[in-house]
Amino acid sequence: MSKYLETTGDLLTPEVLFNSLYRYVLDELTPVTRELIEKHLPPIRMFIWDNGKKIIQKILDDSNHQLRMYGTAEEVTENLKIFRDFPFAHEFFLADQFLVRILKYSKDDRISIFIMLKEYTAKYSSSLEFVKFDEKWFEEIEKKMREADKICPVYEFDFAQIRRQLTAGNFTEIISIIPRFDSKPRTKANEVFLSTFLETYCEDVGPIGPAEQINQFFTFAIRFEAMATIIETNSEIFFKNSVMAVRVFEDGSQRFVMKAELFNAISNSLGNKFKKETNLFSTIPMEEVERIYGHRVKNIEFLRTPIIRTKHRAVPVKGMITGEYGILAIDTFFEYFRNMLIGQKFFQKYNKPDWDVLSEMFEVFFDVIYKIDSKTPYFVRHAAPIPDISNIFNTIKTIPAKDIRNAKIDGFTVQNLKNELIHLGLTNAFPEIVNHAEAVYSAVDRLKKGKYLSTSDLFEAVFHSQLICIIDRIPKFKTFLHNQSGCGRVLGYFCELCQKASDDQKSSDQKSINSSDKTEKKTLKSSEQQKSLESSENKNKSLSLKEFEEMKQKILELEEKNHQLNEQNMKLLQEVKELKLKKLSIDSENPSTNFSVISTETPRCEICDSELDTTGETKKCPMCRTRFHSKCAIEYIKHEIKCPSCKGTLRNSMITPKFS
Repeated sequence: MSKYLETTGDLLTPEVLFNSLYRYVLDELTPVTRELIEKHLPPIRMFIWDNGKKIIQKILDDSNHQLRMYGTAEEVTENLKIFRDFPFAHEFFLADQFLVRILKYSKDDRISIFIMLKEYTAKYSSSLEFVKFDEKWFEEIEKKMREADKICPVYEFDFAQIRRQLTAGNFTEIISIIPRFDSKPRTKANEVFLSTFLETYCEDVGPIGPAEQINQFFTFAIRFEAMATIIETNSEIFFKNSVMAVRVFEDGSQRFVMKAELFNAISNSLGNKFKKETNLFSTIPMEEVERIYGHRVKNIEFLRTPIIRTKHRAVPVKGMITGEYGILAIDTFFEYFRNMLIGQKFFQKYNKPDWDVLSEMFEVFFDVIYKIDSKTPYFVRHAAPIPDISNIFNTIKTIPAKDIRNAKIDGFTVQNLKNELIHLGLTNAFPEIVNHAEAVYSAVDRLKKGKYLSTSDLFEAVFHSQLICIIDRIPKFKTFLHNQSGCGRVLGYFCELCQKASDDQKSSDQKSINSSDKTEKKTLKSSEQQKSLESSENKNKSLSLKEFEEMKQKILELEEKNHQLNEQNMKLLQEVKELKLKKLSIDSENPSTNFSVISTETPRCEICDSELDTTGETKKCPMCRTRFHSKCAIEYIKHEIKCPSCKGTLRNSMITPKFS
């Protein structure tokens, strides 16, 4: 980090420290805190080192254990440092009185610069100003300020003469002898300002003050004019220009801007300004700003501004109007109930609550502060009139209630927490409170700072255990917390609305995925069908021509084969005819005188060479009339086409199926 952005440790005053502590503690603890502050306020005005840790330790030691919920001095110091570190914190904590009063006693010349800059602070206090950080520019300012220091007098003046002029009231003459930082003559306005300031200064220190006080004034005058020169020569930085800046607040995943700040930045294009709100600072989500006002915010610079919280308080945010500050509505919810449950010990005293009465009382919150239907974060103005429970609390205020006990050195267990809830009597108001102990304990243990859970952590566990019971009884609080994204900050709390939203989202996502898949499949199927159809059409077109040629060729081949078969059949018929004629001729020439002898030899199958069963089924060749076993013939003609006896064609003869 640049040295120009570091806050020096000696700028903390007792007033700032105590004002921040006073605003940090619970409202119920402010009386005792005020007493402790007055008791330990240093008698001599001075700056405080170590962020006030030593003084805080004294206050804690003297608090009679009433500030135990805030932890150790180191924890309190660290939280206070965060709590008071925001723009215009000096205005919020009202430390002006001390800075003026210390001038008489201080030997620190920087006080003169502080006083001078107050004039410019007052001039621009009605608006927020932002500039980009440029280290070279700061180096140039530092260089000029050191040049001014070189001409600051160190008792280089005639003190006797100055004293006479002061006594006579010749302030203008004294101003005229003050060395000039710039070669330009002193302006009349600066001369009048310095003369008036010197007169006021003399009324405070007396006309015959010590020489060092006169020297201090001369130093102030030189530095004042040096700073004025620097400001005038850097008007683009110190004075208003055309570039407007708007803060973009960031809280987790949420990003939003103040309506008033945005509308003020674009008021020229809108033609009117945003109406001032009484107790609330409305906001607009950044997504909506870009969507609705995108064309009007092109020249606006948006500055990221995180929402910061300490363990017990939210860090204030400056509003648009001078002196206005606020915190998010969800933070007011936690701060209100922290004071009610821990500070006032409300349900320890009101241990048999009438929830109809309480619900009616809490209803006022939703009329004044809590917008139950708003899902956009919004700010509640500091010191806004928040409804209280004084009517009920006044009737139970005097009822004694037990204090939360200290945790052991090695922390506390879930059972210790349950025992503490019972010890405090909280089971009377909330019989089910111990059922939340385990979930709350786990959440607190997960967030602990040290090795062991502390007494401060025990306070947190007791607070959140009660808060869960209240939320479960007041449905509107449940809705408000959910809509303002605050349910996750209730330790150990299970938000049914978050779960429902998550389930709905998953269901919606699944439907979207299924719908997308179906659409994709339909598109793919349609595409594939279209491609298939086109391919089929093209294929059919190409195949129709090809098949026609093939069929034509096949017909020609079959016709040729048929012609050959016809010729073979004709040839065979002719040969058979000739054989018959030849046989007739032989028989007529050689007539036999012997009776023919009938063979008694059993016929055999020419295929399997085994005897034929005359009673069994047989097949015969149509040419030579030779018989075969039916099964043998059927198997034979699957592989051969010629008769094993006459070698005639079997398959090609159209009577092959009629082989019998």
